[in-house]
Amino acid sequence: MNKKKYGMGLATAVRGLSRYCMKGRDCKNQATALYWYPLVGAFLAIMALLPILVINAIIYRSIYCLNPEASLLESAIFVALLAYGSRGFHLDGFADTFDGFGGGYTKDRIMEIMKDSRVGSFGATALICLLIIKTAALATIFKYNLLLAIPIVMLSRASLTLQCYISNYAKDSGLAKELCDGSNVRHIFSNLAFLFVPFYYLFVSGNFNIAIAMFMVMIISTIAVHHISYKKLSGITGDILGCTAEAVEMCISIAVAFMMLS
Repeated sequence: MNKKKYGMGLATAVRGLSRYCMKGRDCKNQATALYWYPLVGAFLAIMALLPILVINAIIYRSIYCLNPEASLLESAIFVALLAYGSRGFHLDGFADTFDGFGGGYTKDRIMEIMKDSRVGSFGATALICLLIIKTAALATIFKYNLLLAIPIVMLSRASLTLQCYISNYAKDSGLAKELCDGSNVRHIFSNLAFLFVPFYYLFVSGNFNIAIAMFMVMIISTIAVHHISYKKLSGITGDILGCTAEAVEMCISIAVAFMMLS
């Protein structure tokens, strides 16, 4: 009798973090997918950037946006396509987290609110603010370098691996519990290996300060979400993982935008 064969985690990571279908076997342990999260982030960013790059190539004969006034429109397109590519999965977690933390005063009540499929006033307000801030920040970044969107999204997905590694799951069961319980330092080093390529590009292109700032903001933002969730729930949930990705992406975008403006 043949034993069931399992995948190496890439197909699981793609199917879990995006709407794109990738053939391949699921991994035995869901945590195996953590190895590939930054790579999937790069894929999502590139898919969202492709239409913009094509438009720029046709209009400006360059992949970069040569008209600063068009950067706001291009950043809005990027944010929309990124949300589409990720199925709005993390945006949903971001809204649910704000609904739960804003409307609940006990752990049980917070969990109950976060399970509700409806979006409340806290979640809707937070979601609107998030999308506006991300679009505005990326518009500033796109005036200088469109390709910086790739390491930003990669870091936001790598933050999920870090969050799983430093956190415990707040409930007795769930998909995110397997990620938290199975995460280890090998996943962290694998993520760093994928991040080496874009950060090497930033170093050699003279953007050393931006590279360091992006990495530090990712760590600080992830730990901040971790601290708040432990104060509220004594752990994290799948929704809080989604909130982590979106919060990190927003914070890095803000930091890079202000550095460019200065």
